[in-house]
Amino acid sequence: MKYLLVAIISFLVFVGSIYKYFLVRKFPEEAVVEKALDGDTVKIEDGRLVRYIGINAPETRKKQEGDWIYDPEPFAEKAKFFNQNLVKGKKVRLEYDTRKKDVHNRLLAYVYAGNVFVNGEIIRQGYALSYFFPPNLKYADKLLSLEQEARENNRGFWFYVKSHPISFVDAGTHIGEIRMVEGRIRDTYRGEKVIRLNFGPDWRRDFHVTIFLNMLDRFKSQGISPTSYYKGKRVRVSGSIKEFDGCPEIAITDPSQIEVLEN
Repeated sequence: MKYLLVAIISFLVFVGSIYKYFLVRKFPEEAVVEKALDGDTVKIEDGRLVRYIGINAPETRKKQEGDWIYDPEPFAEKAKFFNQNLVKGKKVRLEYDTRKKDVHNRLLAYVYAGNVFVNGEIIRQGYALSYFFPPNLKYADKLLSLEQEARENNRGFWFYVKSHPISFVDAGTHIGEIRMVEGRIRDTYRGEKVIRLNFGPDWRRDFHVTIFLNMLDRFKSQGISPTSYYKGKRVRVSGSIKEFDGCPEIAITDPSQIEVLEN
C-alpha cells in the first residue's frame, strides 16, 4: 500500500510538471522580441505575435480587398520606431490578464523590458492612446493616468492633436487619424450593445461617438449617464477616427476622453 501511494504521488507530480510545461509554452512568462510590427504589437522569437493590452497605436497597415497593405496612419512609423527601440532583441517579461488571446490568436500581455512597463511608456510618451476591452482592465487606471500625463505635457502626437481640433462635419476626411473632434451632441441612442452620441441629423452618415455597454461602469462610477448627461452639450472628444458602416466614429472607453465645453 505504501509503494502504491508513492507511485500515485509520483505520477501526479509528473502530470503536474507536464501540464505546467505546456502551459508555460502556451503562455510564456518570458520571451525574446524579434521585431516590432507597429506601436502596440511585436513578434517574438517563436513566431507568435504579442498584442499589448490597454493601448492602441496608429496602424502601419490596412486591409484592402483581403490583403494587408502598407499604408501607415499619421504617427504610426514614429510609434513603431519607439516600440522597436524599447524591446527589439531583448528578453521581456509577459504578464497576462483574464483574457490571454484575442480573436486573431495573438497573445495579449502587459510587457516589461527590464524595469520599463512598455505598454505604459508608449502611452506616456504620446505614441499611443489608452484603450480597453473587458475583462482585461487590470491596469486601466494607471494607463489612463499616463495618457493624461502625455496630453498635459504635449508629448508625441498630442501637441499636434491639441493644436488642431476639427469640427465633427470634417471628421469623415480624417479617417485613421487621432484627433480632437468638436461639436454639439444632437441626440443619443442606446442599443443592445452600444450607446451612440450623435452629432448630426443623420446617424447613418454623420459623425458619432460610440460607448460599448461593457464599459458603462466607468461612466457610472463618475455619476454620468451618457444618454442624458451629454445630450445637447457642446463637447470635445479625443480618439482615433474610424469608419463603421460608412460613418466616421470615435469609440471611447472612459469619460476622460470626452470634455464638455458648454451646456
